[in-house]
Amino acid sequence: SVSSLDQTDILNSSNDSTAMVTESSKIHGREIYGLSTETSVIKSLKTENYYSKKYGIYMSPNEEAKLEERFAIQDKVVPKLKDDVLAMYGRDAFLGMYIDQKNGGVVNIALRKGTHTPLIKSENLIATKYGSDLPINFYEAKYSESDLDRIMDDINNNIDILSKQINIQYANVDFINQKITVGIKDNGTPIAEASK
Repeated sequence: SVSSLDQTDILNSSNDSTAMVTESSKIHGREIYGLSTETSVIKSLKTENYYSKKYGIYMSPNEEAKLEERFAIQDKVVPKLKDDVLAMYGRDAFLGMYIDQKNGGVVNIALRKGTHTPLIKSENLIATKYGSDLPINFYEAKYSESDLDRIMDDINNNIDILSKQINIQYANVDFINQKITVGIKDNGTPIAEASK
């Protein structure tokens, strides 16, 4: 893994900290796409001078071609998949979807809690239709993307009132983890991060 990579290897390109961050991001960025960060793999890529300018990470031409193929399939299939899932489950049961690139481009489809089990037959139809193109995972969730967006809109619409009581620095919707994270500061010092 990256943590086992010798820090001197990372610093060899330059002695300034900016180069270290850049070098580190070239390695850690591979994780985002589910690519190996093993020391031997990174050293081999560096030795072969394999670097993708498009993605800003160490990547072999073969890895880049496979990633481009994955993205092309996703661009083609995901809109149709979303339409089919929405048509099969309806807005009450279908809460949203996201693609987990880190785990090979798995399309995660969120269904409202309590509606998942009776809809297994429909899941099998979806998996049969799209499963050869994309790995698909159904899971139960409580909030839809629009539910979380409405809460976020409430925060944004009331920021002036809220700011009189607490110093909100940021608020983010996290559909994957089913929460909204709010960071607050007190006299310039971060004091808390809360999520719902």
